[in-house]
Amino acid sequence: MTLSAGILAPIESVLGDLLVWIHTTAGFTWAWSIIALTAIVRLAIFPITAKQTRSSLAMQRLAPYQKQLAAKYKDDRAALNQAVMEFYKDNKVNPLASCLPLVIQIPIFLSLFFVLKHPETFSGHSGDFSWLGGFIDDIRQNINNGMSGKAMSKFTPDVVKNPAASGWILLLVYIGSQMLSTVTMMTSPNPQQKWIFMLLPLFFAPFILRFPVGVMLYWITTNLWSLFQYLLVVRFTNTDKEVVMPADSKGRKKVVAPKASNKAGATSAASSSGGPSTTPRRNKRRK
Repeated sequence: MTLSAGILAPIESVLGDLLVWIHTTAGFTWAWSIIALTAIVRLAIFPITAKQTRSSLAMQRLAPYQKQLAAKYKDDRAALNQAVMEFYKDNKVNPLASCLPLVIQIPIFLSLFFVLKHPETFSGHSGDFSWLGGFIDDIRQNINNGMSGKAMSKFTPDVVKNPAASGWILLLVYIGSQMLSTVTMMTSPNPQQKWIFMLLPLFFAPFILRFPVGVMLYWITTNLWSLFQYLLVVRFTNTDKEVVMPADSKGRKKVVAPKASNKAGATSAASSSGGPSTTPRRNKRRK
């Protein structure tokens, strides 16, 4: 029984039964069953995570213009809040959409983690606990190959000792996949924040070493899946939509085309009634 039994036990039970079903029905080894289970879970919540990614991309697109609003209303907090709310509404962006999906994702990911952290929940079943032709002899073994005899006594049959270097190689693969996904998916313009998140796996490495190899397979799979999913969503998401700025003192709203503004400073204005009008451009050439 895990510490999460009172809260996450139903989800853990479903995931544990699904893992056993994949192993017995598909005939996969336990290692490949864990990888398949991770893929199935990520596929099931794909609509939620895709919506979260699209919302994060939209927030990233609006961030420079939001800074302009913050500078414009820096002395009037109430006016700034109203302008920002209007700004999000006009651009059809919900700032909470990138956070709310986590409420659903976190319990599922934690439950899957607890199931794999305690492999005795499925080790009573017979089967092959190796992976990649003996690269890993037993996925129930700790990553650092340091599982105690007392811990091994919980399993039937006894856990087989893994090659000493295999767990460390998996750890390096995990750190690399985590850094790659962080660099690719990080939307914050702050380079210091990106470095902090990218280096976090190095700080957690000493604690990660005490987890079973099955947990590491889950983490590596979910990192690679997240990276592929992010690239897929970005590929089919329009990140160059026009940005509607809040109305000025005369009730006019400016519509800014991101790409055009970068190349030629082109903008268009729209009245509050919605009728578009084009602002003429003046190009000055230096002689």
